[in-house]
Amino acid sequence: MMGRLNELQLQAEKEQNQFGRTKDDFQVKVQNLSRDLTTNLRRPCKKKNQQLKQEIINLQQQIAQKHQQYSEQKSQADAQINKLNIEISKLKTDLAVKQQQLESSEQQFNQYKMTTTKQIDSMIQQFEQRQNEISLGQ
Repeated sequence: MMGRLNELQLQAEKEQNQFGRTKDDFQVKVQNLSRDLTTNLRRPCKKKNQQLKQEIINLQQQIAQKHQQYSEQKSQADAQINKLNIEISKLKTDLAVKQQQLESSEQQFNQYKMTTTKQIDSMIQQFEQRQNEISLGQ
């Protein structure tokens, strides 16, 4: 009986030792898995974060370039608008001068026409008067 008790005690210790080892092995495996997960997740996340940071930098550079292009184009357009406004103003001034010259020319023409018409009328009257004088004198 004593032998059987010793045997059971040895078996219990063996199982206890085996359970302790299994427990330790399990804890080591859990720690290894935890480390592996951390490492395996951290690297891709870190890589993805670096990619995103680089994409943000690239987009910021593109925005800065587009803003610079816009500013340059706007400056050029503003300068062209100012130039065209100056040309339009000059053309309006030239138009006003030409209209004044036209009005003056028309006024001179009308005055010349009136004077010439009066002279022609006067000449016709003189001609008719002489014709009458000649007709009466015969």
